[in-house]
Amino acid sequence: MALSTSKLTLINQALLELGLLPVATVNESDAAKFIAAKLDSLLPILLLATNWHFAVKYREDSTPLTQNFSPDYPYTYQLPYDFGRFIQCGHQIVDYLLVDGCVLSHSKPFSYYYTVNHIDYDVMPPLFARTLALYTAADSAITLTQNVQLANLLESKYQQEKMNALLLESMEQGIKTAPTNDFDRVRYL
Repeated sequence: MALSTSKLTLINQALLELGLLPVATVNESDAAKFIAAKLDSLLPILLLATNWHFAVKYREDSTPLTQNFSPDYPYTYQLPYDFGRFIQCGHQIVDYLLVDGCVLSHSKPFSYYYTVNHIDYDVMPPLFARTLALYTAADSAITLTQNVQLANLLESKYQQEKMNALLLESMEQGIKTAPTNDFDRVRYL
């Protein structure tokens, strides 16, 4: 059973990577406060870097807004609070437009998959959490330590961990069925 990750855990991982002491609470040091704010600003960037399987949601909205502001589209739907970007629309949907946090469409209902721009820290997979901690440490290194060599080292570690996380993400994608082929697997001796 994997332990859940907390924001404080990631703060302490980043602080340790920077050679700073871990904290028991976020308000214990200015560095911890800085790292906490940096985590919040970098999380959406990392989430939107790819279609992480744990950060994809499906939504089917059959309740358009009562006020429609477009003469070209009969239905307007409010995007969810955690909307990051579209991945794929439902099979019947071909024409839509994103405007000011809304989807304008000819379809009712409007269904789609999207990547979220925020998730709770306790649902992050460990490798993604580690990548986020290193990303935060690398991005904070010069500000908190004035050490360019450390910043470069942390950037390198972050890039390697991100590659590992993306590789795992790729391996965890749905397994596609192999196409039928004419290859004869029987060998005659």
